[in-house]
Amino acid sequence: MVGVGIIFILANFLWLYPFVRDVEQGATRYQAEVARRVAGRADFFLEKKLREMGELALDVLEANADSRKMPVIAAKFLGRHPDFIAIDFVPVGVSSAVYSVGPVTQANGRKTIVITAPLPYASLAVKATVTIGDVVGGIARERVGSFGRVYVIDRAGNVVFHQYEGIVNGSVAIARPFMSVEGGAGTYRNEAGTDVTGVAIFASGVGWTVVAEDPLSEAWARKYQAIRLAIFLMILGFILLMLLAWSTKKVMGIAERERLLSAAKSEYVSLLAHQLRTPLAGTKWNLKTLADGDWGPLNAKQKKFLERSYETNEQMIALVRDLLDITRIEEGRYGFELKKEDVGTFLAKVVNEFRDQAKVAGISLVLKKPRGRVKVPQIALDAEKMAMAVGNLIDNAIRYNKPKGSVEVGFAREGSNVAITVADTGVGVPKGQVGQLFGKFFRGENVVKMQVQGFGLGLFIVKNIIEKHGGAIAVESKENEGTTFTITLPAR
Repeated sequence: MVGVGIIFILANFLWLYPFVRDVEQGATRYQAEVARRVAGRADFFLEKKLREMGELALDVLEANADSRKMPVIAAKFLGRHPDFIAIDFVPVGVSSAVYSVGPVTQANGRKTIVITAPLPYASLAVKATVTIGDVVGGIARERVGSFGRVYVIDRAGNVVFHQYEGIVNGSVAIARPFMSVEGGAGTYRNEAGTDVTGVAIFASGVGWTVVAEDPLSEAWARKYQAIRLAIFLMILGFILLMLLAWSTKKVMGIAERERLLSAAKSEYVSLLAHQLRTPLAGTKWNLKTLADGDWGPLNAKQKKFLERSYETNEQMIALVRDLLDITRIEEGRYGFELKKEDVGTFLAKVVNEFRDQAKVAGISLVLKKPRGRVKVPQIALDAEKMAMAVGNLIDNAIRYNKPKGSVEVGFAREGSNVAITVADTGVGVPKGQVGQLFGKFFRGENVVKMQVQGFGLGLFIVKNIIEKHGGAIAVESKENEGTTFTITLPAR
């Protein structure tokens, strides 16, 4: 028992470390998304200004860079673009073909940057002074969580935007280890004296570094809760060890009772998980013997009641079977044994199993073979599971059909594939719900109103069986006219 107490304490370390790491990484990913969005907005702002400057460059080139016309062109451009404060034309080397962005400065109470871009086919460059109020306003509206903020620093350490701009030191901010061109994350105490975690993203176009920061108390709230819980549980572990040291005999008795309770719980869970179908099977047998008159004759009312009970029990068995199949599928334990099969022979067996059901329902069930001498190649499949998939489609086509309707099962070669179709003249699927057919527990609105029994699991299983065969399933449906399912399988 002492060992159990020690393991209990150590177990808290084992789950605490990965949990805390996931919390920190999750907070970092979230902050990185916010910072990346802001960086993208800043680069988009620069691209927009460069495009507008490109229009100016075209006007200058059309005027053959005439020095007498250029001031007029610049004045007209400034009139059309109020966020451009000044336009100058300066000499530049012929080989220079890249733009540059200057540091953030103040001009008449407004923040500005200078964008310099060379004029093609000329030894001049356009030097534009641009206000950045729009992009700064967008940054100011960004939030990280409930209390976090975004701030931006340019290459020179000038503040583009910061909540505490009056007291912030840009050179100190840019000197933080994670504020690099490659980006990064780190924790620090900000200008307001708050311990925060920050993620830096570099906006390569404009040359700004965007940082999304969040108070540790918010970003790591779940981490602190987990640590408090772990400490609490470890204290309980230490108390357990003290109790064990104080009275070994008494604790051993408690431990034995705990062992018995644990064994009983495990046995109960095992019975519930692995023998869920056993009582249903027993109920089925009892109902069957009663309905068959093995325990004496029944009147019509009694027999009808037993038949309904039998059907309900069958539905529960089918539900358990489907749920177990889904569990095996999702856990990767739904094994397949593929063997070559003749498609026509295989489908004939499956269709024949539903002849009686179709006859009782008054539905015409037909297996349509390919016309002419077209040879359909054999395909590799798990006959049992593919029969389950095709049978499910046929069963649905019969149950959701109209009186005196029809179901047609067909197959044909399509290039290197074999296509199997199940078409009916039934109620169809409402428009807008076709895409949901293969989801778990989905049933169409019109089918629910028909009160036909079902749990919405069959098509989910069908889709997974077909995909495990390397195939695909498609559906076309029109409400009140019918539905066609097409299974496409590779010919091997």
